[in-house]
Amino acid sequence: RRVRGSVVALQAHFRARRVRKVANKNRRILAVRAKMAAAAARAAAQPELRLGNRTRDALELVLRAKMLTQVLKACATLEMSTRLSPPCAVAFAQGGAARVMLKLVTQCNRSTPHQEVLRSVLTTLTQVAALGPALARDMVAVEQSAAASVAHLEGGPTGCAEVVVDLVHNFRDKEAIFPLAVQLLARLALASPEFKEAVLGSPELSKRLRETVAALDRKLAHAAGTRPLGAANSAGGSRPAKPSAKPSAKPTAKGGAMAASQLAEATLTLKEFIHGN
Repeated sequence: RRVRGSVVALQAHFRARRVRKVANKNRRILAVRAKMAAAAARAAAQPELRLGNRTRDALELVLRAKMLTQVLKACATLEMSTRLSPPCAVAFAQGGAARVMLKLVTQCNRSTPHQEVLRSVLTTLTQVAALGPALARDMVAVEQSAAASVAHLEGGPTGCAEVVVDLVHNFRDKEAIFPLAVQLLARLALASPEFKEAVLGSPELSKRLRETVAALDRKLAHAAGTRPLGAANSAGGSRPAKPSAKPSAKPTAKGGAMAASQLAEATLTLKEFIHGN
């Protein structure tokens, strides 16, 4: 057995040497190796370039930034770090970073630059929640405990549940925001029964979600050239509405069809959440 183990070790050593010899002649591998070495050298010379340090600096920048371009840059860094580094995502969920993002969400409006901020924030939160139920529960717990810190915002929502429901309700007509908000809602509800109870147990929040589903059903039915079930005509009678003289235009652009498909899928997810499926 000892001799056999020695032979296997020699064979492995020989194969590894042969692979390295071939790899040293591959230009693509050599280029990747050179880039990695250069990145490691820069990180050693400039610790602020390391991913963990960049994540911490980005959170601080979100808190104190005065310009929207700085906020966008910081959100892009957080989105990248939580996507590429699971340790950064864990630190994000457990270290109270969700509280910072929650406060940022309450300060955004429906303008195009703010929608880009919201898209980045929702992507970051969804990425962290997707890494496991434990991280999602940590994020919800931190955000719920941080409700008092954002309650001073006049007219702003308090608590994780109300923030997410507000995003779903207020941005139901924005294809870049609505699917991400619904996905985050579903992930947090799956990981945290307390979060789901906070949403469905609130008459106000559940009413907003039902109103959102009704509005989206009408929008999808109109896009398909049909009427939603139970809709009354404008005259209040029982006569069916007259068919349109022109057939409903089908989306010709691939992007438009894809947006409609995402909207329908998000609406179905929202319905399943409301009905407890």
